[in-house]
Amino acid sequence: MTPSLLRTKFQKPILGDRILLRPRLLQRLDEGLAAKVTLVTAAAGYGKSTVVGSWIDALAARHDAWLSLDEEDNHFPRFLLYLVAAINTCYPHCCQDVSQLVQEHTDATIEMLTTVIVNDLAQQATPLVLVLDDVHRINDAAIFAFLTRLIEYAPSQLHLVLISRVDPPLPLNRWRARGFLSELRLHDLSFSRAETAEFLRGHLDHEPPAALIDTLHRRTEGWVVGNWLALLALRGRTDYAEFALHFEENAGRYAADYLVDEVLSAQPADVQRFLVSTAILNRFCAELSAAVLQIDSDEAQAQIAYLARVNLFLIELSTPAFWYRYHHQFQDMLLSRLQMRYGQAAIADLHRRAAAWLAAHRLIGEALSHLAAIPDHAAIADLIEQQRVNTLNELAFWELEAWLSQVPQPLLNQRAHLLVSMAWVKHDRVDNEACRDLSERAKILLQHESALFSETDRQVLTAELIALELSTEPGMHPETSRALIRQSWALLRRNLTHTHCSVVLSLAYASQQLGDLGFALEIVRATLAEASAWPLVARCRIAHAAGFFYFCSGNSAEAVQQFQQNLVLATQHNLLIIGIISRHGLGAVADVQNRLEDAEEHHLNVVNRPYLTSGRDAVVDMYALIGLYARRNEPKKSRLLVEQLKEEAQLMGKSFFLEQVTALQAYADLTCGDVKRALRWALGTMHHEMETTADRIPSIRARILLADGSDACLALADQSVQRLIKFYSSSHVWYRQAEALILLALVREKQANPDAATTHLTAAVELAVPKGGVGLFMGYGVVMVHMLRRLRHQPTTSKLADLVLVVLDAEEESRSQNVDSSDLPDPLTEREMEVLELLADRYTNKEIARQLIVSHHTVRNHTASIYDKLQVSDRRAAVARAHALGLLPASP
Repeated sequence: MTPSLLRTKFQKPILGDRILLRPRLLQRLDEGLAAKVTLVTAAAGYGKSTVVGSWIDALAARHDAWLSLDEEDNHFPRFLLYLVAAINTCYPHCCQDVSQLVQEHTDATIEMLTTVIVNDLAQQATPLVLVLDDVHRINDAAIFAFLTRLIEYAPSQLHLVLISRVDPPLPLNRWRARGFLSELRLHDLSFSRAETAEFLRGHLDHEPPAALIDTLHRRTEGWVVGNWLALLALRGRTDYAEFALHFEENAGRYAADYLVDEVLSAQPADVQRFLVSTAILNRFCAELSAAVLQIDSDEAQAQIAYLARVNLFLIELSTPAFWYRYHHQFQDMLLSRLQMRYGQAAIADLHRRAAAWLAAHRLIGEALSHLAAIPDHAAIADLIEQQRVNTLNELAFWELEAWLSQVPQPLLNQRAHLLVSMAWVKHDRVDNEACRDLSERAKILLQHESALFSETDRQVLTAELIALELSTEPGMHPETSRALIRQSWALLRRNLTHTHCSVVLSLAYASQQLGDLGFALEIVRATLAEASAWPLVARCRIAHAAGFFYFCSGNSAEAVQQFQQNLVLATQHNLLIIGIISRHGLGAVADVQNRLEDAEEHHLNVVNRPYLTSGRDAVVDMYALIGLYARRNEPKKSRLLVEQLKEEAQLMGKSFFLEQVTALQAYADLTCGDVKRALRWALGTMHHEMETTADRIPSIRARILLADGSDACLALADQSVQRLIKFYSSSHVWYRQAEALILLALVREKQANPDAATTHLTAAVELAVPKGGVGLFMGYGVVMVHMLRRLRHQPTTSKLADLVLVVLDAEEESRSQNVDSSDLPDPLTEREMEVLELLADRYTNKEIARQLIVSHHTVRNHTASIYDKLQVSDRRAAVARAHALGLLPASP
């Protein structure tokens, strides 16, 4: 799933044995480790990277990572991917969550991303020095906002080194004041006269005269590359004084121009041609160079070997040597000579040949950069059209968006493929308005210019446009939707190798929402069978949908198989988000099947990484955990987890997630016995329409109002449950429908309407139990037992009710054995437990007397004894205390 990364960007300069060691600078860098960040700034050619590289080589007891930046990194997701990959060169599994987030969740906040990175780095035992080279190439404000937060919150294990030609837009003054910043600047990096002399003596065959040293030092002003150029110009000469004289005589020319011309004029013609032609390449190998110059690759390799031998500013980027680049300053000088020697058409041909080779080797970003340098926007559009399906199948929406940004808007409006591609980007962002607008423009092009498209292209684009329409028009009539789904699938079915997973998933989920589970399964099964060449992440997404559809159709065994297979693949291939959604699915199945240990394991994994699914899966799994811990008499665990989830929600800054976590807090309060606090939230929560099955607010609100049990609260609970019934009746998710029916049955029971309660519970039992959903009836206390016993008298449900009652009895026995006796007050008698359970169900003393066939006076004695043993003064406090002690099961 991760886009191809240029491994050469992680290679620090490979230093030869001829560099000048500069102890004073190495000591400065050592001292800078006491700060959080070292900034190395100077103009091009002052040896910034070389000094830092030599210092890194000498570091002990620390890991080091290097990242060379370029203009293509001016896109926050791409920058983060490379940053994490650089860190992974030292810590292979560190910060992997961030890689997944930036690829699949472009709305992830800077606060959340930096928190994940900082927390992961803080767990590493060995300190890390992370070098970012060529920071001046970055101008994205989001990247600098990220770096600011990263540096200010960096753990002691991290020291950042920034190498730049100019001061980056970071709060340097604030960092200086706080002692966060160490600096090396131009005056530090410039050669002193002594270093100039040492440098020349180390590389010339004869002792340089003082006049040469003085001239070079004065004219170059300590410029390191200038000294290297002078050295190359002096190679093979003994007339040092004459060279110094000529250098002085040309004082009117820029020193660099004079020296570069001296060096180039000394090279053979074929070497000069190679140098200026390959200057357009930010990195090159023999094959790429051969393609650009239209020469044999052996000849290109021989040219590279010559440049390395004579030290012509060639830097190796890989070990063993394969990729190379020129020193940036030397490359700039060569590019100026290229402009002087060749016309624009010839230079454009060089770029086109480079782009063709790079595209053939799937280095699309670099290929597009060369086409943009011409600029050839039509060729850029052509290349994106060729690559768009594979990029969408890798879910690399951010990368596709970056490519599309290079196409001028007028041209984009003329390309249906590109408009549809951008529509999928907007669809991923849930920007329905922009998605509809782009789709409409593409549809018009497809209708008016049909002859320009191949039959395959017409069918695929039509299918995509239908899928986008279904995704962005929720109010469409069901029969219209059904007809469009089948039309789109008929077009897509024969062209699966030419499309991507987002189209298939849109059609399949739209079918499921219409209740056509069989057709949804047909779509995903056919895709899994025929799209074997798709990227793994795309196939895993389709397989996950298959698991969900199997679950919705009541085939839990097949669902578990799909989710489990995906979890294995996710673990093997480090697909973290696939792993999380697989656990979410496995946890849901375990819940309904009452496999508490399995459910807890899966739910905890999801809740501990909420940001991987924008918090939505974490909300559902936390809701399940609260009920699970209440049933196990461990409600305090819920509060701790919800507090952690609240911190994550605040970092993510998503209003939906924050609202849901507030509701989860109230639910945890309820299970811990703090009914008053939970009720304050429930009564203060506004009514709202459900838009997603991840919305747990209506369910939580209904449970809290049920626990209060007053007429007013029961009326409000009825409203919440009716919304649940309405929403889930159209969602075709049976286990959510069953939960809503159970809550409605409980409301009717407490409203003294046992016939209606029995009707709704019958519907829930008939819906859930044949599918193995006995776990849905757990955790509701004695009232559920009484209601299920009534179902025994109905021929159609007696056996189903018995299946649930057997599990309830086993759980009650287990629960009573697991209560920590050290937390219990004086034991309650069997009769007092019966009274307590009826108190919890909000029976009056008269109703309790009638239910137990005892006198009103006897009930008063029992309640007084209960209050005394529980050390409370009223019935509400008694019920809350009993919940906290585990004497009563969790409130619904």
